[in-house]
Amino acid sequence: MRNYQKSIRQLFYLYFLLCFQTFPCFANKEAPVSAADVEALKQQFENLQKTKEILSANIDKEEKGNQFKAEDITRLRNSMNLTCLYELMSIERDLTILVKPIEPILEKVDILGLDLRDNKRIYELQLEIRQAECTRIRQGIVAGQANYEGDRFHEKLLKKELSLLQFYQRATKKGQREILKIEKELAKEKKSRIIDRELVKELKEQRDELITQNKKIATLVFGYALGAGFDYEYISPNQSIADLQALLKKERERVVQFLRTEQTNRGEGEERGGSIGGTFIYSENLGVVLDISGSMTPFIESLKYEIAQSFQSPHYRETFNCVLQNIPCPPRLDLNKLQYGDTMISFAELLIINQVDTLYWFSDLRDGQSPAALRRLLDMVLRSGAALNVRSVGDRPSRAFKPMITNFTK
Repeated sequence: MRNYQKSIRQLFYLYFLLCFQTFPCFANKEAPVSAADVEALKQQFENLQKTKEILSANIDKEEKGNQFKAEDITRLRNSMNLTCLYELMSIERDLTILVKPIEPILEKVDILGLDLRDNKRIYELQLEIRQAECTRIRQGIVAGQANYEGDRFHEKLLKKELSLLQFYQRATKKGQREILKIEKELAKEKKSRIIDRELVKELKEQRDELITQNKKIATLVFGYALGAGFDYEYISPNQSIADLQALLKKERERVVQFLRTEQTNRGEGEERGGSIGGTFIYSENLGVVLDISGSMTPFIESLKYEIAQSFQSPHYRETFNCVLQNIPCPPRLDLNKLQYGDTMISFAELLIINQVDTLYWFSDLRDGQSPAALRRLLDMVLRSGAALNVRSVGDRPSRAFKPMITNFTK
C-alpha cells in the first residue's frame, strides 16, 4: 500500500512538471539567447580588458617612478587582477544564466526529508531566480552596461536563494552532524602517540561517503554540487555562445594561474583539527580574514597565537573594516593610499585563488552588508564548498547573513 501511494505521488509530481513546462499559464516564457545578447556580453568583456590595460599601464608608470616598494606594487597589481577577475566571472556567470536551462527534479524525489511538495517548491524557486536574473541581464544589455539593480532586487532574490539553502540544510542536517563527529575523531586520532591507520582510513571513507551524498543533494537544490568550483560546466550547442564561453574561460584560467604563481603558502599539507575561539575547525587549507580596524587590534595577536596552536600555515588576509559590498569595476585603486584591504576581495582571493576549504572571519560585524554582496558571497562559498566560520566581538550576524555561516561564536 505504501509503495502504491508513493507511485501516485510521483505521478502527480511528474504531471505538475509537465504542466509547468507545457501549458502557457505555467511555461517558462524566457526568450532564447539572441545574437545581440551574445555580442553585448562580449562587448562587456572587451571593455573590461581595455580597463585592465589602462590600470596596468598606470601601475607600471608608478613602478618606474620608484615611489613605492616593490611588494606594495605587487600587492596593488594583484588587487587589480582580482577585481577584474571578479568582474570577468560576473560576465561568465551571466552568460551561463542566460543559456543554461533549469532541469526539473525527476530523480530521487523523496531524498532525505525532502518530499514532493519540497521538490516542487525548489523547482519553482530555481525558475523564479533565473527569470529575474535574465531580466536583470537584459536590462543591463539595453542600458549598455552591466546592471546590478538595486538593493530591493537583490533582497528579493537573496530571500529565494536562502530558501533553497534552508532546503539543503534540512536535508543534510543529520549527515553534517555525522561528518563533524567523524572529523573530531580524526583530529583526536592524529594527535595520539600511536595512530591507528586502519581506523583513520575507515573514518575517512565514512566521511567521504557522507560528503558525496551531500553533493548529490546540493546538485538537486542549487543545480551544482558543493565544491564544484568556478568552472561553469554548461557548454551551449550554439557556436557563437560556445565561442564566447571558451573565450571567458580561457581568460579566467589565465588570470587565476597568474595569481596562483604569486602565492607561496600552500596550506597545511594535511588535515588538522583544533579549537579556535570555541569553535572546532577541521581543515587542510585554512583561510583567515582579520578586521584590523582600530577597535579590533587588541584581539589580533592573541587570536593568531590561538590559531598557531593547531594550524601551521593558514592564509591570512587583513582588512580595514568588515564592510560587505559588491566590488566596483573599474576598481577604485588609490595608488597613493594603496587601499587593497577589501573584505570581498579577500574572500574571493582565498576561495578562488588559494582554494581554502575553511574560512575563518574575525570582525565586529558592525559595518554594512549589501544584499548583492551577500548573494555573491553565498555563491562563492557554495561553489568552493568551503565552511564559513565567523567570530564577532561586536554584533551578531544579520538575518540574511546568518544562514550561510557554518559556525558562529561571540
